[in-house]
Amino acid sequence: MFKFLRQYNKWILVVFGGLLMLVFLVPTTIQEFSRQSASLGSTWASVGTTKITDGDRLHTAGQLLTLEALEQVLGYPVRMQLAASTGLDSRNPAHWYLLVREAENGGYIGGADEGRSWLQDQLAMSALELSEGEVLGRLAGSSRQTPSQVLEALGNIRGVLRMLEVAAMLPVSDSRAKIAANEAQTSASADVVVINATNALSENEPTAPTPEAMQAHFEKYREVAAGTGDLGFGYLVPNRVKLEWFRVPVESVRASLATDPRLSDLEVRKAYLKDPGSFFPPGVAGQFAAFDDVAVEVRTKVTDKLVRERMSEIERFVEDQVALALRGVQRQGGYLELSEEQRTKQPKYADLIVTVSDQFKIPVPEYHGAGDQWVLPADANTIDPLGRAATMRFGPRSRRLAELLASLREFGGSSTLIVQEGVTGPPLTAMSPTGAPGDVFFFRVVATEAAHAPKSLGEVADAVRNDILRIARFEQLVAQAPEIEKKAIADGLADVAKSFGTTVQFMPRITEAVPTIIPGLGTSPDAVKVILARAMKLPKTTPVADVPDAERTFTVEAPLQLALLVVRITSLKPLAAEDYDRLASTGSLRRTIGARIPGVPLPDLYGYEPLSTRHQFKLARVDEESDAETASE
Repeated sequence: MFKFLRQYNKWILVVFGGLLMLVFLVPTTIQEFSRQSASLGSTWASVGTTKITDGDRLHTAGQLLTLEALEQVLGYPVRMQLAASTGLDSRNPAHWYLLVREAENGGYIGGADEGRSWLQDQLAMSALELSEGEVLGRLAGSSRQTPSQVLEALGNIRGVLRMLEVAAMLPVSDSRAKIAANEAQTSASADVVVINATNALSENEPTAPTPEAMQAHFEKYREVAAGTGDLGFGYLVPNRVKLEWFRVPVESVRASLATDPRLSDLEVRKAYLKDPGSFFPPGVAGQFAAFDDVAVEVRTKVTDKLVRERMSEIERFVEDQVALALRGVQRQGGYLELSEEQRTKQPKYADLIVTVSDQFKIPVPEYHGAGDQWVLPADANTIDPLGRAATMRFGPRSRRLAELLASLREFGGSSTLIVQEGVTGPPLTAMSPTGAPGDVFFFRVVATEAAHAPKSLGEVADAVRNDILRIARFEQLVAQAPEIEKKAIADGLADVAKSFGTTVQFMPRITEAVPTIIPGLGTSPDAVKVILARAMKLPKTTPVADVPDAERTFTVEAPLQLALLVVRITSLKPLAAEDYDRLASTGSLRRTIGARIPGVPLPDLYGYEPLSTRHQFKLARVDEESDAETASE
């Protein structure tokens, strides 16, 4: 017996130890199950005399998780939409419970089948190439709900959205909603001639403004930024800079590497055979092409690699030369605190380009001095070819010169783009659509001038004179509009365009739903509304091409742009009945016609407090600690 116990003592300890653990754990487990069962059955809240259990609370909280999953999986911002219209906080299951109850009472909830239908609608409008089952599985996984629970939640979501849609339309009738949707969604196409008052009129050109008129106009807008005053008038001199820069052409660097031993036939072959996958992806069965078949492409790739390395060496060399002159200069907030003496000790670009040429055996780089020319930061990207280059020194997004200059320390600075007057900025590299290495540019701001009002009329006299003439020309065009319209009907738009030194442009899709660009003018919502209003008056039973020109040709004033438009409608596409149904069923109708109907304060109807009052909803008072813990889970 003792021999048996000694031989199997470890197994005996395991068995009896397990039995002992069960003896201790079974009562505790039973007690925990009992507590959870009691907790889920406990009262969470009441609606009138009806009790709502904590299990209902957990079920409702699961539906809120489905709201979050919709954003994560489908990118549908339903939580944001509900927060805006009802003030719903996704941490408040009571509010969602009341919204669903309100929708059920109104007959808007259709159950799981409705949820599946709504999911299919969302998939049809999304760019996801996933099946319904895959999306349902993702929603279930993200929300930690079963697929059936997800479908139930989707049905509730659709019902609540439909309820809010209907409420938002009140007191607008369904017929008025259809009219508003038709007005917002109808699209037209047209030929248009833009007669801009910026251009001189061939006949009856207005007389030049008097000095008194110019002075009065100048005083009114001298401290207003251009584009912000009435009709865009403004003569505030904007921030501006003087630049010097030089360019290291990539072709000169490429030429300097022509005799590099690393570009010999043998070295190029060795580079490919060592790692062919770094040049091309493998072909069928994982095989790589023979070197002789791709020798030209391999040489190009090896050369590009060496050129990039050499361009990087040049960048580091120039930055080292600049840094030597800045040694010991203190920084504050990332910017250098330069004295005037330290600024003068900066290497002169005229000397630096010679040093670069000697060091890397390339022709002397192309240098552009600042001179007397002021440059507006917004115009910097038009400097050819400097404006096409960019840097990646400030994060994953490329930054071009205009953005860097706008962030100069002297113009307010930036916590991320550290650029200042008197210091060479980050190297800029010309961008290539093929990925080939490009030219490298170095620039330095030598002078800045912050925005300021002009001291006298003389500084902006030409701009003031032209603006006053623009007003006078526009007034003349408006007065001549009836005659211009008659000429367009009788002789055609091309003849009108020719007489005003412009051309006929085609506008393919004019709609209020999407901002429409008018060629030669830009955006003008007011003009678009007038065009669409005239288009919708055309006969609906006759093709637009068969409608007489006199009924579809007209003029439109664009006073904010000081221009007159001559328009001829060429096609009209009203809102189809199925498109209206789609807008209504997907919750997009309100957003589509919102600007055309009276606003309704939905939070006053469907906020938590109004719903609680209307449904006599009260959270249960929790006295015992165990109940409090359950209710706060």
